[in-house]
Amino acid sequence: VVKMLSGQLTPDHGLIRIDGQAVKLSSRQAALRLGIALVDQELSVVPTLSVLDNLLLGDIAAPLVNRRRAAVARCRQVIREVGLERLSPDQPLSSLSIGERQLVEIARALSQNARLVILDEPTATLGDVESERVFAAIRRVAARGCAVIYVSHRLPEVLELCDTVTVLRDGRRIATTPAAL
Repeated sequence: VVKMLSGQLTPDHGLIRIDGQAVKLSSRQAALRLGIALVDQELSVVPTLSVLDNLLLGDIAAPLVNRRRAAVARCRQVIREVGLERLSPDQPLSSLSIGERQLVEIARALSQNARLVILDEPTATLGDVESERVFAAIRRVAARGCAVIYVSHRLPEVLELCDTVTVLRDGRRIATTPAAL
């Protein structure tokens, strides 16, 4: 389901609707154009690049000729939104922890004006402290009005973060229920 919503796979049947309109998501770029961003459990950041350069990776709206001042201002804004205000846009990702790199991934989704952020097992490789930082960022993303799909096998995380829980097995919906029973 995540791969279909992010444009990586085409559904065999059924429709994906955004704002009531059926859409065809033929690529990740097509999904991004419609405001859908995926933060995968396998990090897609480049450690040798700066925080700013990583935010610009894959940004379909970024101008070909980089307007550095505007890009730095936007970078500072989105890294602040995910709790990384102490970072410099010029800081290399190699100097960050895995949890901070995950937060840069989330910031990249926000910098691309995502209306829906899909987080696929974002804490799979993180410890408790780093996971809490990711949870805080997710809450801030949701509070600003962005829809969030949180995929996890860790039930306590799901119940803590989510309003509604949908259980899928082999690509089929088993149940949908409020998280707080």
